[in-house]
Amino acid sequence: MEKKSNITYRIPPAFWKSPGRFQALLEELKKQRSGFDDVALFCGFTHSIRQLDTIRGEQPRLRAALAELRRNGIPCGINLLCTVGHHPENLPDIPGGMQPFTSLDGRTCRGSVCPRDQRFRNDYLRGLLTVLCECSPDFLWLDDDIRFYGHGDLKLVCFCDRCMAEFNQLHHTAFSRKTLAAAFGSPDPQKSILWRRRWLEFSGTALAGLFAYVEQIVHSINPDIELGAMDAGMRVGDSAGLDVLAKALSGPGARPVRWRPGGGAYTDRAFDDFLIKAHCIGCEAAWLPDSVHNVQAEVENFNYQRLAKSVHATCFEGAVYMAAGLTGCAWNVLDAEDPLAVYQPLLKELTALRPFLDLQAKWAEIRPVGIYHGWVPELPAGALPSPGASWEDTLWQWPNPHFSGLFTAGFPPAYRPEDAAVTILTSQSARILPEPVLLEIFRRGVYCPADALPVLEARGLGDLTGFRIAERIEDDAIEEFVEHPFHQGAAGFRRDCRQSFPWGHESAYSLVPVVDGTETLARLVNYQGKESAACSLGISRNRLGGRVAAAGYYPLRDLQFASKLNSMKNLFQWLAGSAGLAEIATYHRIALWVRRRKPEGETAVQLVNASQDPAREAVLRLPDGSVNAEWQDWRGGKRELTGMAKADGSIHFSLPEMPPWSVALLTTKSVVSGQ
Repeated sequence: MEKKSNITYRIPPAFWKSPGRFQALLEELKKQRSGFDDVALFCGFTHSIRQLDTIRGEQPRLRAALAELRRNGIPCGINLLCTVGHHPENLPDIPGGMQPFTSLDGRTCRGSVCPRDQRFRNDYLRGLLTVLCECSPDFLWLDDDIRFYGHGDLKLVCFCDRCMAEFNQLHHTAFSRKTLAAAFGSPDPQKSILWRRRWLEFSGTALAGLFAYVEQIVHSINPDIELGAMDAGMRVGDSAGLDVLAKALSGPGARPVRWRPGGGAYTDRAFDDFLIKAHCIGCEAAWLPDSVHNVQAEVENFNYQRLAKSVHATCFEGAVYMAAGLTGCAWNVLDAEDPLAVYQPLLKELTALRPFLDLQAKWAEIRPVGIYHGWVPELPAGALPSPGASWEDTLWQWPNPHFSGLFTAGFPPAYRPEDAAVTILTSQSARILPEPVLLEIFRRGVYCPADALPVLEARGLGDLTGFRIAERIEDDAIEEFVEHPFHQGAAGFRRDCRQSFPWGHESAYSLVPVVDGTETLARLVNYQGKESAACSLGISRNRLGGRVAAAGYYPLRDLQFASKLNSMKNLFQWLAGSAGLAEIATYHRIALWVRRRKPEGETAVQLVNASQDPAREAVLRLPDGSVNAEWQDWRGGKRELTGMAKADGSIHFSLPEMPPWSVALLTTKSVVSGQ
């Protein structure tokens, strides 16, 4: 059967609780039937756990609504909001007698509950799941947000007395919350990382245990109910592998599992937020096991004010998430109270978008290749707090190079190390990645921000980078290109990142070689033109055969000057070496994801014009492949393209004009058929 996208509508309770509103919605869904596969009815619409009696009172109507959908040929299930609770909302309906999530300083979040609490598991959750299973849903999706970070105003959780006791018993320790916080922030990096790792593993075990418990209950009642899970934040509060979590939810019968990586981006005030979220959830999709085929992006227009996110932005968002590697979309776009007519134009456009999403889905399960940013499930353990901050303060905004300007201006991401032509190795990754992984990374191309150099030096790998830090510079440093082929005649260009501005301040570094044969690409000068550092950006080859760039001045920010971006493209092509790297070869703000199908040799490139300007005369460079390609845009346009083969073996495609904030798919023909 031909692969298609997985599309679900999530329906607020106000629609299914009212027979009249539900009938109107049902008629609209029948008109839009080609645009979706199934419907999820929300159980609850506030972000805290609710009284079981409240849910039991809703059960007859929920069961009837599901039955009515099935009679009309619409597969349907339940979206459980919430499973463990998220925010202290709807306080009168919060049940008592259970242990809420607890922070390191002992505060709690009402409306949430620790999944280790036995009263929650045995008395509440078992009863809740039984009530929902009796409604005979096709699937049951656990929501919102099932994680160990960011509930109410709490950061890292859960440090309740039970969790502390079980952790101490497991590790033969006697930590209090205060002494555990001190261990997390120990000045000894080995000690701090040890206890952070152990805590993240401990939380991951609880999450996997919760999923396994839900699976056992649900499938003992009805083995045909398909289970799904929603999370958010790329696992910053635990280090459970996504394969472990999916297996727990699938159970011993290896039943199909749905997944929905979550996140914000609720309005269209900042379109870049969609790209940032795309990288987060695309990375998570790439780490899910191959057995999980239904991975839906959450497109959430919370709190559902129709004018707060345009039709264009909603469609664009779904297509961008598909480009990043999701297999479908969960549309959460309907308000609970406004007339349905307000939303009909949006629903119509989402239906019209479906054929393009289906095209994207044909490539979704092939992981993208390009530049890897070092993410692994245990990466949060390596976060380094700024002065005066704690470890948990760093977790939500952990350093992610994909948030940088590189990935909106022509550089393709990879989300796993085995898919990388080049790796961006941050200090956080350098602290956490095992030595065998680091050695493998250094056999290929590495772009190494300078603050990772002392971390690698302390691990005995400093010689692999080619440079060490000679001096830190805090004021008025400006990057200046020196003569080098990568700059293509732009020697003397200065990139001023305004180091003195407090909201953009970063340390600058003077670098000195530690091996022979290094080359300098840039130095630092001050506002008077006086040299502050003879080298701030340099390249070398290491003893493993890899190529390395050490970058000491704003390595992941403010990179979209034309001269800098052109130089970076030459640098990353050199770092990629024989592995090759696709790119937008012209000066355009275009994001792209590149996938290759073997052994046929076909390549798919998903492109996003991430600009308010039309992208005219853009050129896509592929490292190799066929000169024959097909172009399809998200509005149905289609063209045949013929690329130009270059002397270095690369293929250059002149792209059709891309409107502002639009998405397109370029697929090359197989190399054999293209000859």
